[in-house]
Amino acid sequence: MEWKGRSALVTGSSRGIGKSTALALARRGMRVYAGVRSAEDGERLRAAAETITAIRLDVRELPDVKAAAARIEAEVGESGLDVLVNNAGAVAMAPIEHVTPDELRNLFEVNVLGQVAVIQAMLPLLRRAGGRIVNIGSDAAKFTLPLTGPYGSAKAAFEAIAVALRREVRAQGVTVVAFQPGSVNTRLWDRIVADLRAGRGSWSGHPDYQAFAAGVAAVAERGRHQGRSPEAVAEEVVRLVSMRRPPVLRRLGWDARMRSLIIDLLPARAVDNMIIKSLTAHGGRRTAHAPESR
Repeated sequence: MEWKGRSALVTGSSRGIGKSTALALARRGMRVYAGVRSAEDGERLRAAAETITAIRLDVRELPDVKAAAARIEAEVGESGLDVLVNNAGAVAMAPIEHVTPDELRNLFEVNVLGQVAVIQAMLPLLRRAGGRIVNIGSDAAKFTLPLTGPYGSAKAAFEAIAVALRREVRAQGVTVVAFQPGSVNTRLWDRIVADLRAGRGSWSGHPDYQAFAAGVAAVAERGRHQGRSPEAVAEEVVRLVSMRRPPVLRRLGWDARMRSLIIDLLPARAVDNMIIKSLTAHGGRRTAHAPESR
């Protein structure tokens, strides 16, 4: 693939997978539009690579999305946009009994509605270039642990949307790829572990959920220390962008593939028993790696 002269938009580029992906594409000569939510994040990216253009992009804000599309169109013109990496995301953990409407609404605004808004705004530009969409997903959509239902439900909703999109736009020359990177070592794990262990949240003192909180915290801590680096994930995104015929779904690493096989091959009750037992035994020490998070 000839990288120079090509353009990409990466959402959620302030840190983690998004930042590493923006830098990896820029290093290969692409003109990268990096969606960030603060001027400071944008300055750091611009200082790291001269072919990066940082743009304010909170995917929950439709004016931001429209302004980003207008700016990109003005600069790329009839060449269009070659790549869209939908990476922006949010995570929240709570039992279904106690998740608040605001928490659930924010998860769906970021992980579903915001993603759709970006796709709708960028699709005319992607069509011009015969471009590619890479959606950063999570196997939490299928392998849903207790307390991760709000996050998993948002990921599952967008997964269904992305499958329909893939089939709708293939004849228009636009390729859609789903990418599940498995456990990733990002700073997000620190906040998750701290919140669970500090008992933050109105539900945290409820005895029915304390064992799950300890187990999920242990799983999240392993994800923080044993997960692959954001840079390794970014290199796989680069590979998916450069392949002539990429897979429709790419799972990175044995952990993501194993969790999917468990769900597909074992009876649902057996999976329930395995997850509940492993999370509630010794703070979840026997549990497999956590689903991916940014």
